[in-house]
Amino acid sequence: MNLQPTLIIAVLVAALLVSFVELHIMFRGDALKRKYFLFLVNAVFLTVVGHLLELMGGDTRGAFSGVRVLYIGSGLASPCLLFFVADYCEIKLHMFVRIFAVAAALAYAVIAWTTDVTGLLYATMEYDAVHTFYLTYTPGSLNFALRFFPILYITVAVVMLVRGLIRTEGRLRSTLLALLISVSLPYISEIVFHVLTRLGHIRANVYITPHILSIVVAAIYYNILRYDIDADTLAAVVAIDTISEPFILLDGDLCCLSSNKAARVLFPWINPEKHGSPVYTHAEWPKELSPAVFIDKAEDVDFAEQCGSRLFSASINATHIRRGERTLWSVLIRDVTESKNFLRSLEEVAYTDTLTGLYNRRHFSDIAAPYIERARRNGTPYYFMISDIDDFKLINDVHGHLAGDAVLRGIAQAMKRALRPYDIVARWGGEEFIIIITDIGSDEHVMALADRVRREVESLACEYMDKTLRVTISSGLARNLEDSDITDMTLRADEALYAAKAGGKNCVVLWTHPENGNAPSAGRRV
Repeated sequence: MNLQPTLIIAVLVAALLVSFVELHIMFRGDALKRKYFLFLVNAVFLTVVGHLLELMGGDTRGAFSGVRVLYIGSGLASPCLLFFVADYCEIKLHMFVRIFAVAAALAYAVIAWTTDVTGLLYATMEYDAVHTFYLTYTPGSLNFALRFFPILYITVAVVMLVRGLIRTEGRLRSTLLALLISVSLPYISEIVFHVLTRLGHIRANVYITPHILSIVVAAIYYNILRYDIDADTLAAVVAIDTISEPFILLDGDLCCLSSNKAARVLFPWINPEKHGSPVYTHAEWPKELSPAVFIDKAEDVDFAEQCGSRLFSASINATHIRRGERTLWSVLIRDVTESKNFLRSLEEVAYTDTLTGLYNRRHFSDIAAPYIERARRNGTPYYFMISDIDDFKLINDVHGHLAGDAVLRGIAQAMKRALRPYDIVARWGGEEFIIIITDIGSDEHVMALADRVRREVESLACEYMDKTLRVTISSGLARNLEDSDITDMTLRADEALYAAKAGGKNCVVLWTHPENGNAPSAGRRV
């Protein structure tokens, strides 16, 4: 039976198929440009073209010229397949393995290209012009190695895919299984070929390797197109599972495509196995991560755990694939509880007085400016009050500085109790305190509030060791004028404080504008 026309057509179809795959990869211009897969396609193309030249050789020497090209391609195809699978599975091959695999492939090509019948590859060969129109041969001394090393490379590639299949779950398992079948096709074809030969269904020595390799290329490429292995690869899944922080991959509709173990601990309801509904429709999804956040392309969004005290920050990034035809959203969530608490503690150190827990002088100056500006803009009055502990030095001298610290803490708490929630009180320095009073009706009202503070301190009993310490305070009040600033207000309140001290202590004095151009003087007192 003359098989030449059928074989030539089959090889031409295989060559065109591999050429289409190669051209499509080269001109797509997206993530499908995988270098090892492109190398594999080129190697298979050489194999198929060499087989076509062998079929059209016409005699032994012409056919062997085609076999030389075939050996260059088939020698490179197996290591390229191994490198592609290792790259896809994120397995780093040792440099020695890479060098050995390429060197062995090149050695086959050099031996085939530079020798005729040497007994190394073929002991004898003859061009069969009756049955198959290509070389029939008896194996040479290197023919076993020619078969052994490709089988070894494919075996290692199969082991890599099986390992990934065991470690992977979800939709990606079907991708790995399809790739495993594709890479295993040379095994499967050899088994089928030998079984059919033993059963007598195949009598001619049909050479199927180039056809099988072209089918392998087509099958792998189909998996690339069908499953978007560049958008959801084993490498990505393995990588995100090694991340200790929750990671979620969402599609354009904000449905979950993939997630790591940490994300499933934080959100147990996430199930990448089922496409399901958008994540924001679930009650447990943080309200801060609403669709508007993704539309606005916000990068970092803070949110709190619904049942607990932990704080999180979500980093959101958009990835466009297929030239912008598809959008994926990656959400990396970091537990920022400790860092936020640390920053809060730093702020407290920077803003508060460590002894009393009140604002310190520096922060008081920062927050007083907005109050003054708002009052100036609205035309409403505000007051500064500076209070000083009477005879505080005596407490330190008689009872010690620790007793003085206890008194300072007690007075700070007493002032907070007497003041309104929105009044601002700070430790001005030493035994002095300063207060901003706003939104109050008149001088009489602010004097009453200041006296309430005085009386609260007067009734305070500070327990220190086995002693009860009692103290009083003197306070000076100043009301803002049209052009008042912080410096003016503190100076006037200080002058009123001095008047309170001079007037007998344990009282409140309101500063009044000087009359007849004389120096400012203290006014009413309680």
